[in-house]
Amino acid sequence: MNKLEIIYILQSVRDSHSFYLNDGQVLIDGINLDRLEEPVKCEDCHFSHWCEEHQNEISAFPWFQELKENHIELHNKFSVLFFESMRKYNPKTFDQLLVRFETLKSEANTFNGKLDDIETELHIMTDDEFTKIVSNETAENEQEMKSIDIEQYDDNDVANLDKESLKQVEVDTSVTLKQDIKSQDNKVVRSEPSAHEYEESTNTIMDSETSSKHITLKEQNIVQLQQKKELSQLELVHLEETQKLTLQSAEQLEQSYCLKQQEIELEQKDNEGLIAFKDNARNEVLDNLNEITEIKLGLKDFIHDLETKISDAQVKQDMDKSSI
Repeated sequence: MNKLEIIYILQSVRDSHSFYLNDGQVLIDGINLDRLEEPVKCEDCHFSHWCEEHQNEISAFPWFQELKENHIELHNKFSVLFFESMRKYNPKTFDQLLVRFETLKSEANTFNGKLDDIETELHIMTDDEFTKIVSNETAENEQEMKSIDIEQYDDNDVANLDKESLKQVEVDTSVTLKQDIKSQDNKVVRSEPSAHEYEESTNTIMDSETSSKHITLKEQNIVQLQQKKELSQLELVHLEETQKLTLQSAEQLEQSYCLKQQEIELEQKDNEGLIAFKDNARNEVLDNLNEITEIKLGLKDFIHDLETKISDAQVKQDMDKSSI
């Protein structure tokens, strides 16, 4: 466990939990709710599993407990908004859901702000300070576990041994006593080790120390491989969540395109209706103008006929006066 691993985890958590606000907005809008998935429980979240797995190493940091509580609250706030938006019996009003969404946004801002503060603190902290905190916490937890084991041990547990175990203990004790008595009867006295024996003993100790170092190196390699495996798993989870966000963005873009297309079609229909109305009005005006023109021509012919009749009547009257 090192600083960079924790910083990478926090960045992945920020990215993987950012879709809560996007899905919350979809719940408020009430559009395409069928594409939303049921929220993940906090205890099933990858970040919760990581915290539980590495609790012995990072629980000494002051921010650990508060971050866990913020994470739980973020999951709870989104779950409340999701299920209240989806339920059909006694549904919530839009204003009530809007209050839930504002609470979710506030909790998301708090959670992201806490992640930023922790990342900044880790960047400022030196490697020695980080190692000291993690080492002390790990040592305390190990000591606590040993204390618990000792406290849980009870001398009376010997009474729980079965008869065969007790019989085996008696046999082993009898053999040991017989060997001790025989050794004392033979008065075997151990002499000081020879130079050859001392050299062999020294070589044995050195070989043991070398083997111990090899074992320690292997254990360190195993730990490093395990950390790399965990990082690879986290990267895979991050890629899956990024792919999910990408698919959601593509769906949103497709929805926006469909809405825009519908708006264009409505505008085209409105324009077509307006053009048809203008054409009808123009035709009506032309028809009225034609009718007026015909009426004017009829009036003109009527006036001409009337003037002709008046002129003929005048001529006839003049002729009658002349004859008189």
